[in-house]
Amino acid sequence: MLINFEVLSSCTGKIEKILKKEASYIYEQEPFCLVRTSDGMLVEITSQFSGYVKSMKAVLGQTVTPETVLIRIEEKLSHVCAGSD
Repeated sequence: MLINFEVLSSCTGKIEKILKKEASYIYEQEPFCLVRTSDGMLVEITSQFSGYVKSMKAVLGQTVTPETVLIRIEEKLSHVCAGSD
C-alpha cells in the first residue's frame, strides 16, 4: 500500500536553497529547503514524514506562505497492523 503526503511551508518568505531531489529518500524531521523570511531569518523547512520524494514543488526564488505545498512524499507500507479485538 502506498501513502502520499504533502508538506507545506511553515513560514512566509522566499526559497533560498533546495536540499533534496526528486526520487531521493527523506527522513522525518530532515530539512529539505531553506526559506528567507522578510525579517532576514533563514528557516529550515523539515518534513513531518519519511518516504521518497515523489515531487518537489518548491522552486528556487519562489515566494511561499504557510499554505504552499513544497514537497510530495510517497511511502510504501509493507504491513498493516490490525487490532485483535
